[in-house]
Amino acid sequence: MRFSYESLPPADKILTAAASAILLKSIASDLIPQQIQTYLSSSLAKLSRQLTVVVDEFDSLTSNQMFDAATVYLAAKISGATTRIKVNKPPKQQDLAVAIDKNQDIVNIHASIHFKWTLQSATAVTKTAKNESSRSELRYFELSFNRKHKDYVLKVYLPYILARAKEMKEEVKTVRLHTVDYNGTDYWSSVALNHPATFKTMAMEPEMKKGLMEDLDRFVNRKDYYRWVGKAWKRGYLMYGPPGTGKSSLVAAMANYLKFDVYDLDLR
Repeated sequence: MRFSYESLPPADKILTAAASAILLKSIASDLIPQQIQTYLSSSLAKLSRQLTVVVDEFDSLTSNQMFDAATVYLAAKISGATTRIKVNKPPKQQDLAVAIDKNQDIVNIHASIHFKWTLQSATAVTKTAKNESSRSELRYFELSFNRKHKDYVLKVYLPYILARAKEMKEEVKTVRLHTVDYNGTDYWSSVALNHPATFKTMAMEPEMKKGLMEDLDRFVNRKDYYRWVGKAWKRGYLMYGPPGTGKSSLVAAMANYLKFDVYDLDLR
């Protein structure tokens, strides 16, 4: 069979056909109700091996912790293929917070499984008491994967993201010093604890420093155990000595190590 460029239709006819197809798609999108479009999409999805999990930003009026965790987790997965990102400066963090923008895809490979995350948005129109229209943006993630991994996603992958996002928030958390203004409003106020003390810079006996750090790690890792036995999750240390011997620096080093805030109580 011989191929000839002369058998191809003219370029203007090809462009006309392409434009017509785009126009028909636009008209169909405008004329076909959203409910029918959703039904057709879901019907076609049943024929696919892919399963899509929708993670809404809000559950009624409550913030969805899974959405917040996915936002934090996926921020660390942004690659060069991402074309749009969002940047903001949280008031209680020193670093900038980066997140993906709408209609952006991120592919995350976890346990050799491909997961595709897409941030979507829709506009909701509601009526006020004065019968006026109010528009609001509803954001949600779409998580797509092979349907055979459904149990793994619900029991392992999503709980892992919740836990990992919590760890990531703690890593960038700014430690704060809380004090009470006893001569004024008696309200708590706080400032960033910008203290340079760390266990690396503390002048301590190596064995004592190692023992203290291991004790702190053991305390943090036993939080669930304390809850299980019904005890308050707390740990106390007695520090004594004349001024200038490093008591405050040790407290700051512990706070920076654990990412715990410091509360200054004036016991009088």
